[in-house]
Amino acid sequence: MRALTALVSAIVLVALGFWSDAQEPPPDSFEAKLEAIDIEVRKQETSAEKLEDRYLALLEGDLTPEQRGLVYVHIIDIGRYCRVSGDVQEAYALEALSYPLAAVDAVTMHAARAGILRGRYSDWRGERYAVGRRRILDAALAGLKLALDSGAPSQPVALPGIGKMGRDRPTEEQIRRHATEVAERREAERLQRLWGLRRGMSQTCAEIYSRPPVAPEELRARASEVLEDYPEAVQDIMDKLEEILKRRRGE
Repeated sequence: MRALTALVSAIVLVALGFWSDAQEPPPDSFEAKLEAIDIEVRKQETSAEKLEDRYLALLEGDLTPEQRGLVYVHIIDIGRYCRVSGDVQEAYALEALSYPLAAVDAVTMHAARAGILRGRYSDWRGERYAVGRRRILDAALAGLKLALDSGAPSQPVALPGIGKMGRDRPTEEQIRRHATEVAERREAERLQRLWGLRRGMSQTCAEIYSRPPVAPEELRARASEVLEDYPEAVQDIMDKLEEILKRRRGE
């Protein structure tokens, strides 16, 4: 609630500034430059190497630690559109996590690293795989704990609507009401993303331990250690594992 109140206050100040003819952020700001590269990434018309270089060039500026972390978070996103090696993505995910990040971004980096490691060890078998999957599990559980600490819900979140404000100069009360609606929507979107990350990482934990050698006891023990304050999340993982195993047995 405190975070939502702060967000409402910030949005109100921005909105009041806007209606007082405040200028937009300059096009050469960090945010504008980052968004420009993000657009190029989505267009898929530039090589991954050139996009990577453009992101890294941002680090030559006078950035805050938070902004530096964001650069690496955004570099990871290249892999959704262009071929980028797992080693490169893992290095950047770890680098991003060395900076102060918003909770959703930090959880995303842990999830990305778990996915990278899962691909790396996908061809391993037997006891070799048992060693590799412990690394996957550690990454997934680290992200899952952070997601839970940040309020990740166990069920999807309904996204509230945002009413329109007229083109004419609104009253301060109208601006505050609109700001509250925007803040509530942003918070719901944040929780929805955390829910998706929580669900995905819980599924990852179950799936990697459903492969031979199946070891539910090891999974429960490690999950219980990391998620000691969230027994319901541990049980959710174990339930998912049992569902997978039942399907395989044809039950």
